[in-house]
Order: sequence, then structure tokens, then C-alpha cells
Amino acid sequence: MALASLVTACLLAAMAASVEASTSTTRILKGKVSCLDCDAVYDLSEIVVMVKCEKAGRVVTATTAKDGGFATELPSDECEARLGGGRNQLYAARKDMVAEIVRVGDGSGSGDVYGTSTPLAFCSGCRCRSIDNDGGEQCKAAARKFGSSKTFDLPLPPEWGLAPSSYYFPFFPIIGIP
Repeated sequence: MALASLVTACLLAAMAASVEASTSTTRILKGKVSCLDCDAVYDLSEIVVMVKCEKAGRVVTATTAKDGGFATELPSDECEARLGGGRNQLYAARKDMVAEIVRVGDGSGSGDVYGTSTPLAFCSGCRCRSIDNDGGEQCKAAARKFGSSKTFDLPLPPEWGLAPSSYYFPFFPIIGIP
């Protein structure tokens, strides 16, 4: 009788361990970012890639290495990756900034390996071609002109003993409601 209960307990423990092992598989995202107008020795390090998943409430970030490669652990299956930014200003078309995450293979015991469905690409300059675009588009950011950065100075009574008002309000705030 004791032997039967011992065998039953061992079988239950083995099944619980196999169920726990199957539910705790790690999902690893491995990918690369590419620069469309950079030379071969351009340093692609410290570019932030943000990963947002459907069932997870948080955003996972990864930072690229010198060759543009990155790796991070995914909280769920249905995710998308997005270029976040870097040390320098990055220019990219919307379709080149976002990529769906797809399963690319089994990590041979270490978990599932995922990759991006389309390349995450950017340009270092404003007038750059997109991946699928033949002609260079005019950059919208270059077409915008900066407004005046002139400060304003309200006359304050000298007996108040305050510094000029431009020290307190360095610019005139314009609040636009769309």
C-alpha cells in the first residue's frame, strides 16, 4: 500500500514538473537595426528598440550593440518592435520604424527564438530613401521653420526687488488645443 502511494506521488510530481517546465518557456527576441545611408563603420550602438506586447502591460526595451544587434526577453507571443531613438537624431518612415514579431525557430532547449517580420531601418540624414521608396522624399522636419526664440520682459516695479521677468518666464507659452 505504501509503495502504491509512493509511486502515485512520484508520478504526480513528475507531471507537475513537466507542466511547469512547458509553461515557463522563455521567448527571446533577436534582431538587428540597419542604417540606410550610413557607411560600413557607422556605430549602431545605444539605439533603443521598444517592444510592446498585447497581453503585457509594460513595454520592454532593448539597446543595440555596435553592429546593431539586440536581444531581449518577450513577455508574450503577440508583440511589435519599434525604433525608440538613439544618441543622434534618427530619421525613418513610419513603415520602417515598426515591425511585427514572428517566431523564427526553436532555441534548442533554451526557449523559443523570435525575430522581426520586416527590417527596422532608419537614416542618419533627413533626405534619405525608405526601404521600398525609390525617390528621396522631402523630409517634413526640414520643411518646418523654427519660430522666434525671443524672450519677453515684463516691466516689474524696481521697488519689488525682483530679477527681470525673463528669468522667471524665459518664453511666452502658447498652448494650442487641437
